[in-house]
Amino acid sequence: MEPYLFRFSANIKTDIFLKDPETSQIGTAIINQSIDLINEIGFEEFNFKKLSARIGTTEATIYRYFENKHKLLLYITSWYWCWVEYQLVLHNTNITDPQVQLKNTIKVLATPTAQHYADVNLQNLFNIICSESCKSYLIKNVDDLNKYGVYFNYKKIVSIISVIIKLINPTYMYPHMLVTTIKIKNTIAVAGPRRIPLFDKAFTAGSIAKDRNSDTRIVNKNPRKDRKALKVNW
Repeated sequence: MEPYLFRFSANIKTDIFLKDPETSQIGTAIINQSIDLINEIGFEEFNFKKLSARIGTTEATIYRYFENKHKLLLYITSWYWCWVEYQLVLHNTNITDPQVQLKNTIKVLATPTAQHYADVNLQNLFNIICSESCKSYLIKNVDDLNKYGVYFNYKKIVSIISVIIKLINPTYMYPHMLVTTIKIKNTIAVAGPRRIPLFDKAFTAGSIAKDRNSDTRIVNKNPRKDRKALKVNW
């Protein structure tokens, strides 16, 4: 384990877990090993029996921390968005130009900032966010979970980026929609021959296209005369 001046601690809603995994060695092992295992076999094939065998503990021990594997996935994704928030603070501290802030933000969102933090494999976690995180909210009781704030960390990132967009273009009408509907296009190689989408310069609420001056422009798909484009110079 590499030495750190301080230890990053994710602020995650307590409704997600039964016992905070960061409070014990077995708890951190559950998180770290579940990230690696889900990345290897996928969320559908993942279960607590396989995880307990990998860690060298019992299923009952894991159930003391998480009610089910969906809650564990919620915890992992929430941890990731806490990490992204931390990285955004690092990259944009003392940066006053919102154009530069947005560029830094896109870089943080599009690529893992490091391979590991402590025992967490950030590359594997990033792969999970790209390929499996949608399964944390494409569920029947998503509204009930949202009421309890289990998606708070993700929504906080959306709010942070929306503020930057409004600084660039105060008249842009739908910054939250733009941020939450980012699609990912470029690909990287992950475990084995499998490839997953990474970053797409396109949005559901708008698209990024190169203009004649080699600028990058975020334009609404259905523009109206009273609606201005969000332009970012690269």
